[in-house]
Amino acid sequence: MYTAVVKRITFSADADLIEKARQVAKSENKTLNAAFREWLESYASRLGAVQAHRALMERLRHIHGAGPYPRDEMNYHEWKARLPARGRKAAPELMLHASRDLFYAILFSTLPWLRWEGAWTAALLAVIAAEIVLTLWDFVIEIAVRRELGDVYAGERVTHALMGILYGAMLAMLVPTLLNWWQRPTGLLFETAPIPYWTRVALTAMGVGVILSGTRDLYAALGLPGGAWPWKTGQSRAG
Repeated sequence: MYTAVVKRITFSADADLIEKARQVAKSENKTLNAAFREWLESYASRLGAVQAHRALMERLRHIHGAGPYPRDEMNYHEWKARLPARGRKAAPELMLHASRDLFYAILFSTLPWLRWEGAWTAALLAVIAAEIVLTLWDFVIEIAVRRELGDVYAGERVTHALMGILYGAMLAMLVPTLLNWWQRPTGLLFETAPIPYWTRVALTAMGVGVILSGTRDLYAALGLPGGAWPWKTGQSRAG
């Protein structure tokens, strides 16, 4: 026979706040004690996420690039292939990049700050699924777009592989959180992720960055004036 050890705790809070919390709990057909226990379980589960994150980073610590990589090796789309300068020839790939950047921006900008609970979890899964489909489609489109350049650059393929590994690891770590959110009442709630503050800021900055990049790609794909800047239309670097 298993007997759970139950401890009583005492905490202080504004009386008006407690009354509002009791009303919310009542609307969900539960007691305030039950609601508090749910919150406590959710809060405690964040420790496991933090520990899993640290363990993953420790396992990946040995991974290094073959670098050093100068800018013309890292930014294949913009610097080496100069896709915006290739006009309508590169439009299919640029349109895919612009669409995918929108989904990346949603993930980067919201996961550090928001909880996608209930039906919102399904919406988040749809965003992830759409991004994966666009990425696979991009692999196919690249073959035709890059034919004149002799194919996708070797280093770019390696970068794609590393990004896929890291993205898969991120999704694996996200699964327990998604399961927890799915079981909760529907709501998009502001609550910071259990990661360092600088990481949240960095991810948000990345979200802004991919939106700007996607806007640039969309503008170039539509063939609008100045879309090739700072390159000349038709200009690209081979090899």
